[in-house]
Amino acid sequence: ISAVQTAAGIKVFWDRSDIPDLSGYKVYRRTADQSNYEMIGTIEPTYTLFVDAKASEGTRYYYAVTALDGAKPANESVKSREATVRD
Repeated sequence: ISAVQTAAGIKVFWDRSDIPDLSGYKVYRRTADQSNYEMIGTIEPTYTLFVDAKASEGTRYYYAVTALDGAKPANESVKSREATVRD
């Protein structure tokens, strides 16, 4: 997972999960002063990119991603390692 600042917002990239019944991803973020994550997006399984267009300039965010399987309700993986925009 990596995070890059762009004009459109913070782009978060990750490697595709290899679970056979992958149904999507959830993207989480937290600020430097928080320990709990907030879920900010759900992504289709064909994509490995999320743009955080609501990120506030000057705030350091930490991102993590989970994978979801095809079960009903879906099982969610543990969170990935964190990524943040490097200055």
